[in-house]
Amino acid sequence: MGFIYQKAVMVILSIFVVGLPLHTAAAQSKPRDPVVQVTIISEMSQVAPGETIWIAMHQNIYPGWHTYWLNAGDAGAAPTLTWHLPEGYEVGDLNFPPPERIPYMDLMNFGYADEVILPMQLSVPATAVPGDVVTLEADATWLVCEEICIPEDGKVSLQLAVGETSQRDPVWDPIIDVARASLPVPAPFETDFALTETTVELLLKSPDLGLAFQSRTIQEATFFPREEGLIEHVATQNFVVIGEGVRLSLPRGYETNDYQAISGLLVFSQDLEDGTLTNAFSFDAAKVASLVPAAAPASNLAGVVQAIILAFFGGILLNIMPCVFPVLFLKALAFMKHADKEASALRREGLSYASGVVVSFALLGATLLVLRAGGEAIGWGFQLQTPAIVGGLAFLLFAVGLSLSGVFSIGSSIAGVGSDLAQARGQWGSFFTGVLATVVATPCTAPFMGAAIGFALTHSAGAALLVFIFLGAGMALPFLVLAFFPALAKRLPKPGQWMERVKQALAFPMYGAAAWLAWVFALQTDPNALFALLIGMVLLGFGLWTFEVTRLAKGGWPHLGKGAAVLALICAFIILTQIKTPIMDASATPSSAGVVEGLGYEPFSEARVDELTTAGKPVFVNFTAAWCISCLANEKLVFRSQDVRQAFEDKGITYLKADWTTRDPNITRALAKFDRAGVPLYLYYSGEAGAQPQILPQILTVGIMLEALDG
Repeated sequence: MGFIYQKAVMVILSIFVVGLPLHTAAAQSKPRDPVVQVTIISEMSQVAPGETIWIAMHQNIYPGWHTYWLNAGDAGAAPTLTWHLPEGYEVGDLNFPPPERIPYMDLMNFGYADEVILPMQLSVPATAVPGDVVTLEADATWLVCEEICIPEDGKVSLQLAVGETSQRDPVWDPIIDVARASLPVPAPFETDFALTETTVELLLKSPDLGLAFQSRTIQEATFFPREEGLIEHVATQNFVVIGEGVRLSLPRGYETNDYQAISGLLVFSQDLEDGTLTNAFSFDAAKVASLVPAAAPASNLAGVVQAIILAFFGGILLNIMPCVFPVLFLKALAFMKHADKEASALRREGLSYASGVVVSFALLGATLLVLRAGGEAIGWGFQLQTPAIVGGLAFLLFAVGLSLSGVFSIGSSIAGVGSDLAQARGQWGSFFTGVLATVVATPCTAPFMGAAIGFALTHSAGAALLVFIFLGAGMALPFLVLAFFPALAKRLPKPGQWMERVKQALAFPMYGAAAWLAWVFALQTDPNALFALLIGMVLLGFGLWTFEVTRLAKGGWPHLGKGAAVLALICAFIILTQIKTPIMDASATPSSAGVVEGLGYEPFSEARVDELTTAGKPVFVNFTAAWCISCLANEKLVFRSQDVRQAFEDKGITYLKADWTTRDPNITRALAKFDRAGVPLYLYYSGEAGAQPQILPQILTVGIMLEALDG
C-alpha cells in the first residue's frame, strides 16, 4: 500500500482492532480505563465579570503510552474539545507546547508522554452575576497509543465561582503558568522555504543562530511542520550554517501540494551549567523560488585597483599605529646593529621580514573569507572577539616582554634582536618578526584600511586576497626600503650599549600590551576566567625562568628546565581551551569599550537610529571595541574633550555606541552597510530629512570632530 494512505490506514486498523469484542490481547494490553485521565483545570478558583483567564486541558498519560500534537506525524490524531457553555462564555483554541519525536518502527510521530497541559483562554461575560457558580462542559476526544492505538473520549467539566474579584487557585495557577511559559513564541528571525521535486528547503535568516550552531551553544534542533505530509517525518534533521543563516533540507512527504506558505515550530536545546534550556519558536514561511546562496558581486578592475591602492597606503600607516610600533622599533634596532652587513644580507633579511608580513596577512584574509563563507558574521579583528585567542596573545606578549627583560633568551626567533646567530637563523628571525608584527596589528584599523577591507569582504575571493596581500606589502615597505637602500640604514644611530638598554625598556610596552589584552579578556569573560589567565601568566613566567637558569647547568638540570617550560605551556594551553566564547545577546548592554567620561551613551541598534533620525534628531554612532587601540585613543583624546562634550550637549546629539568587543552579528551587518569590516567607524546623522550620515576619519582630532558636528 502506498505511503500516501499509511497514516489513515494505521489509525483505522488500530481503532478496528481495539473495537473487536473478542480480541482479548488488545483488551489485556490496556492498563486502565481510560489510559489517559483528562480534566479541565483553571488558574482561578473564582472569576470576576468581564475578565479573561487561562484554563487548560490536563492529560495524565499512563507510562509507556503517548498522545499527539496538532500534527501527529505519520500516525495519530490531535485531541479535540467541543464546548457546551453558558451564555456569553467563550473558550479559545487549544495551545500546544513543543512535542517530542516519538519513533515507531519506520515511522515518526509527534506527541507527548506522561503528562501534558494544553492551555486555552476563557472569556467571562461582563453580565456574569457575582455569587453564581457556573459549569463549563465539553466533549473531549483523544487518541492514545503504545504498540496499539486506543481512541478515547469523555465528558469533562469545570466549575467556577463568580465573584466581585478573582481569586487564584493555589494548586493549578503555578502549574498553568509553567505550561504557558513553555508555549512557542513567534520566531525573532525571518524564514523562507523552497520546494524541489524531492526536498523541502527551509532557511532561517539569522546570523545569530548561525553563530550559536557554530559555537555548539545549540546542542539539538528540531523542526515540527504543521502541515501533514509536508516532509518525511522520520528523516534525520541536519541544520547547516550558511552565509544568510541556517538551512535545513528534508525529503518531501506524501503530499504533493504546491505550498505557497508553510508553518511550524523550531525547537532548540542549549546545554547550560545548571541544566538544559529549551526554546520553541513558531513561524510562518513564505515560498521563494530558490534558496541557493547569492554569489559574491563581480569585482570590476577599477574597483579592485582602488581597493589595492587604499590597502597599500593603509598598510604603510599601520606602522605608526600604537599597537604595532614597539615590535617595529625592535626591528629597527636590528637594522641599526647590522647596517654594516653586506647589502645582499640586508636585502635577504628585509625580504624575509616582508614575507612574514605578507604571508600572515594572506593567511588571515583567507581564514576570514572561509569563516564568512561558512556563515560567521565576522570582520577585521575577528580573532580578538574570541577570549581564548585574546588570552593566547596576552601570554605571547608577556613572554616577549620576559625575553626582552632578560628573564630568558630565545635568540632572534621572536624579535630579530639576537647577536651571534647564523645567517639562516637571522632570516627566520626576520620572518617571524613579520608574523608577530601582523598579529599585534590586527586590533588596529589604519586610515584607508576600512574601505579596502570592506570592499574585499563583499567581492570575489581573488580580489579579496589581493587586497590583503597589498595591505601586508604596505606594512612591510619601510623595512624593504631600508634593506634595499643600505645608505639609509647606515644613517641610523650606531649600535652600542644603549641598544641593550632600549631593548630592556621596550619590555614594558609589551607588559602593557599584555595587561591591556587581559583587560579585554576580562570584559569578554568574567573575574574567574581572568584569575585563571593571570595564574597562567605566573606559570608561564616560572617555566621560562626555570628553562633559562638550568639551560647551561650540568647533569640533568637542563632536562628539568625544559620539562618545566613544557609543563607551563601545557597548563597555559589547558587554561585557554577551557574558555568558552560568549554569544552576544543583541538586547544586552555592551560590555563596554571604556566609558566615555561625561558623555552619556545608549547601546546601538538600527531601530534606535531610525527612530531618532525619523524624529529629526541628530545622532552620532561610534563603532568601537575594547581590543581596538585606535578606538580607545580616539575616545580618550577626543570624546573626553570638554569642547566635544559641550558640542554634543549644545546640539542635542544622541550618542550611540556599537560595542564590538564580543561578536555581535547586528553590528557586523551594520558595518557591512557602509562597506566596512572593522572598527573604528564614526557616523554623524545631522537630523536633516533624507540626509545620509557623514563618515568621519578613523583617526580623529578635536578639530575634525567639531568641524564635522558644525556641518
